[in-house]
Amino acid sequence: MAVVKDGHILLVRQTYQGESLWTLPGGGIEPGESPEKTAIREVKEEVHLDTRILRLLYTGPRQRGTGTYFCYLGEIVGGELRLGADPELSEDAQELRAVRWWPLDAVSEHPEVSLILPALLSPP
Repeated sequence: MAVVKDGHILLVRQTYQGESLWTLPGGGIEPGESPEKTAIREVKEEVHLDTRILRLLYTGPRQRGTGTYFCYLGEIVGGELRLGADPELSEDAQELRAVRWWPLDAVSEHPEVSLILPALLSPP
């Protein structure tokens, strides 16, 4: 989910399969779950923010892995920003490493952000 505030976009630094990268909060759809519910749940799990979806920004093939990638524009409606942790993983094995607000112009070339930027900058 793209969470944007005051010209900044929220990204998490994730370590996945030995690679460390900044990415939008998100994750896999659980059985019986809609893409919208997944986006809201993943933001809550990863950064402890409650959000609501404003609109769909992008849907298409995933850049990593298989399946369809959905990205929504989300609005913060509650919570306090802090990095989440997977209770099933040890501290050393955690995938999430950091959370940060980035100026949109500083990440316009980011692979995920560049996919959603045209829709993000166009009026709804």
